[in-house]
Amino acid sequence: SASLELSDKELKISLDIFFSSISYLKRRTNTIPFTIVYIPSVVSSYSWENPVRIRTYHTDDKILINFQDNIKRSQFIRKKIAEFSSENKIDFIDTTGSVIEKGGEEYLHGLLDMGHFNSVCYELISKLLIKQ
Repeated sequence: SASLELSDKELKISLDIFFSSISYLKRRTNTIPFTIVYIPSVVSSYSWENPVRIRTYHTDDKILINFQDNIKRSQFIRKKIAEFSSENKIDFIDTTGSVIEKGGEEYLHGLLDMGHFNSVCYELISKLLIKQ
């Protein structure tokens, strides 16, 4: 999911840590350009109607999420990363649209590992990065 297991406060802290880390890297490597690449979660890669049950990382609990909440949270995260990237003159590639489009055509997660992408999705993402 798009971090739906995190509270709003926990998500803000997570983004702050991410932005601080990227700022530190940029200061330390100011002559080396780099790009932030956003890859959505498996759950965020499909359009779906019914609620989905996911396992949280830090408690191993299962929570029920719905599509609209997941998309709203995903858009929020991507918007914050895009704003940060723009303000700090860092390239940003958001693969979400292409991944969701491909997810409408075929499965993008593995049969052996339902929580991670399969080779179809990784090939798609690599092609997107090569185009940039």
